[in-house]
Amino acid sequence: MKKSKEFFVTALAILILAPALLSILPACGNSSNIFLPKGKPSDATTPSKSPQNTTNQMDAIILSEGLRGSQPETSEVLPMSPGTVTVYGWWDFEEEDNTTLRNARRARVELWDRDLLADWWLATTYTNENGYYEFPAIDNNDGWLEGTLDVFVKIFTDDSVVWVSDNSWPTNVVYWGMTSIDYDVSDGWHSMGSWVLVGNNRGAMGIFDTILIGYDYASSLGYNHVEVHVRWRMGGISHTEPDGVTIHFMAGDEWDEDVILHEYGHSILHSIYGEWIPNASGNHGWNQHTNQTFAFSEGWPTFLGVAANFEMGYGDSLYPRDTWYRDHVDQIVDHDLESDPHEPGDNVEGAIACLLWDIYDSPSDGKDNLGATMTPIWDVFRNYVSNNHHAYTIHEFWDGWMARGWDVTQSMWGIYRDHGIEKDVNPPTNPTG
Repeated sequence: MKKSKEFFVTALAILILAPALLSILPACGNSSNIFLPKGKPSDATTPSKSPQNTTNQMDAIILSEGLRGSQPETSEVLPMSPGTVTVYGWWDFEEEDNTTLRNARRARVELWDRDLLADWWLATTYTNENGYYEFPAIDNNDGWLEGTLDVFVKIFTDDSVVWVSDNSWPTNVVYWGMTSIDYDVSDGWHSMGSWVLVGNNRGAMGIFDTILIGYDYASSLGYNHVEVHVRWRMGGISHTEPDGVTIHFMAGDEWDEDVILHEYGHSILHSIYGEWIPNASGNHGWNQHTNQTFAFSEGWPTFLGVAANFEMGYGDSLYPRDTWYRDHVDQIVDHDLESDPHEPGDNVEGAIACLLWDIYDSPSDGKDNLGATMTPIWDVFRNYVSNNHHAYTIHEFWDGWMARGWDVTQSMWGIYRDHGIEKDVNPPTNPTG
């Protein structure tokens, strides 16, 4: 009788555990969470662009109740179908000062269920501009004898605009964070609360957010850039790879928005031009005389990035909307495009950036009485083609300006002359007598 009872208990345990054990066999050897969807909802797609590891995890803390409120942002909160749950919440990240909060906007988030032997992916969505996310209603059934779901939410530094990973090869592990686990959630609407990314890895979200500003600025001009891959915390200097879509940033540049958008400007140039400007590589500096193509290829991205921040930055002390280009990591760089006393010349990148700024801006200074805005500058940059290529130099930019019909020749003469570039080569003879 005793053996029969033991046999019955063992058999019952096997019946209960067998489905779970069999389901995880294909995932054996995975060093991260087991990426096996439970099939809820039925149209779910494959989770996670790349594997996660604890090295790349962004620490997260929950905000005090009431700072965000507790109600979902949905305009009309409708009752849920019995047996389903809709999970929602918010994500933010700490700025450079470890105090100021930014919305972790447009980032990929995933809903997961914690079980004894595996974590199960349930759904994927994206945060909105407020850092708010809301998953579709899902079946709130954790399986036979397991009650309701035990949910948690992951956030990743990726979307269709940019994804930010470490510098490992070939894995390129994306940065991520997660909430705590809410066990046995009730049917209906379930809030995960407001979570904040903190710690050393949160800079990945800072880069992600700045790239969004660059993308949005280009989009406002009628151009949607391709997705770029950012690799963060590399050795050496920050740079853009020859493919034009892979950008490396050194540790510390995560909070240098001008540097980030300078490199993003390189990527935009490569995509629109379909090539790199020739003879434009090597060592360079703000006041260094290099060559005309090199100066334009560096001055243009600097100008574009400062303009993007000037129009779309946050406008506070950490991310001002100003006229300065700053880099405070590998070197101390502070240049005001409005008033910088740079070296003059068509082969100096500082002169090119400041010249383009004087065309763009509204204040009058020197011989600058033009406030053209970005519209004609972008038109020339994107649409002018001569000899089967876009403008390679500031002189070819002049040619494009005239060819595209923007004229204002006298004002352009004055601006070019302010920066040591003479275009009025045939002035009229002064009257005598």
